[in-house]
Amino acid sequence: MAVRGEYGMKEATHGLAHLELQDQELKDLEVARMLQEEEIKESQFDRRVAQVAQDEVRHGSLFFCTVRGVATSR
Repeated sequence: MAVRGEYGMKEATHGLAHLELQDQELKDLEVARMLQEEEIKESQFDRRVAQVAQDEVRHGSLFFCTVRGVATSR
């Protein structure tokens, strides 16, 4: 009987370790998703800045400023 109890404990310990790994993987996936969303937002912002700069250059504005390292005209 003692062998069965030890075997059950070993399985339970392994099961808990597996659940902890799954929990960590879910946390890692959530962090990765948040980072990806932030990168998408930054990319969209950079595209908007570039579009504004292009529009302002087309309209002949002469004043220049820098936004996030991208020169834009106003």
